[in-house]
Amino acid sequence: MIAQAGREIRSDYELASLLKAVAKRGLPDEATRLTYAEACKTIESDYEARHALQALLVGGGASAPVLAAVVDAARASTRTTRQPA
Repeated sequence: MIAQAGREIRSDYELASLLKAVAKRGLPDEATRLTYAEACKTIESDYEARHALQALLVGGGASAPVLAAVVDAARASTRTTRQPA
């Protein structure tokens, strides 16, 4: 469900809201947490991506691969942010 949401939901707000709700219920294993971080990479808004990634980290269970995926997702978000004119 998380991977599908990352592919299909185009609204940053809607995707971030869904991801935060899922994180609040608990992410049971590393594979799920990695999929969550991957879905966060599709969020273009720095604000929404930050909050979704923060929800992942607050839930605990952040192994080295999960932390690396979070950093990668954060970098993906900032690359897509519009630069000031």
